[in-house]
Amino acid sequence: MRLETEARRAAERGVFGGPSRDFAHEVSMSQSIATHVHALDQGNKLAAARALADLACEPVSQDTIREAGGVGPLVSLVREGTPKQRKHAARALGNLAFGNAANRYAIREAGGVAPLQAQVEKMTVEELKTDLKILGLKKTGAKAVLIERLLLATVSAPAESEAASAPGVSLPPRNPQHVPTAH
Repeated sequence: MRLETEARRAAERGVFGGPSRDFAHEVSMSQSIATHVHALDQGNKLAAARALADLACEPVSQDTIREAGGVGPLVSLVREGTPKQRKHAARALGNLAFGNAANRYAIREAGGVAPLQAQVEKMTVEELKTDLKILGLKKTGAKAVLIERLLLATVSAPAESEAASAPGVSLPPRNPQHVPTAH
């Protein structure tokens, strides 16, 4: 009887192949991301963009958001949303792009560089400094320098060469008609 109780407790803790809290958290996170991505098209777009922007700060969530189809709807929201929706969608895309070559590539392929750049250029100096501080980057200089630094850290990084070496990413042949906009 005592051995049976110990085995049950071990299984509850994730020992011997039982469910673990990490797995349960991962499943819950994936479901939450899928719900928010769906809401970008069918629900409260502002709340969804805010939530995805926050979730995209976590490297473990960045690939999940892309794989759930979140990049395209976020790019659309940066182009066509209300000012608040555009702001949070741009923040989500910037967070997705930072340190993630596959996401930078996906954003470029979805046509997101130009609308994201336009949104960054509308930011105040204080907003730029806050975002640069969060990313651990230097936050001094004129507004143009801050904009350039933020864009270089996110979408302007060389996505194709990095994405080609990223695990699990295969790049399609480059379309000569689609040349990403560089500032």
